[in-house]
Amino acid sequence: MGRGDRRPETADAPATAAPPVASTAPEAPAPAEQQRFDALAAEKLLLDAALAEAHEQLERLRSRLASEAEQFRRAWEDREAQFRNELNALFAEPAPAPKPPSASKRKAAATFTLLRDGARVTFRAGDALPADADLSHLPAWAYEDA
Repeated sequence: MGRGDRRPETADAPATAAPPVASTAPEAPAPAEQQRFDALAAEKLLLDAALAEAHEQLERLRSRLASEAEQFRRAWEDREAQFRNELNALFAEPAPAPKPPSASKRKAAATFTLLRDGARVTFRAGDALPADADLSHLPAWAYEDA
C-alpha cells in the first residue's frame, strides 16, 4: 500500500455494541423501603432527643455533685476547726500540778534511799515514811498515800 492509501472500511467488520448508559436520576425506592427509611429516620430523631436529654441530666448531676462536694468540704473544714478549737482549749490551761501526798500518811511504793540527819536510810515498798522526809527529788511513783 502506498503512501496515500487508506484502508477501506469494510462492511463485514464486527459491530461493537455500546455499553448501556447508567441513569443518573435516582430510582424511586420501593414503598416498603421508603416506609422502613422513614421509620428509621423517626427513630433516629427520638434517639437524638433522648441523647440530648441524657446529656442535660448528666450535666445537672455533675453540677449537683460539685455543689455537694463543696458543701461537704466546707462542713469538714468547719468541723476540723471546731475540733482544733476544742483541743486548743483543753491544752490552753496548764495541767494542774500533782498534789504532794499528805505528810502524815505516806509509804514507800519502791525501794529508795534518803539522807536523814547525815545518814543514809533505805526504804522498801510498803515502809512508812517519816512526816518530815523530803521527797521532792523522788519521782511521784516512788511513794504513795497510805
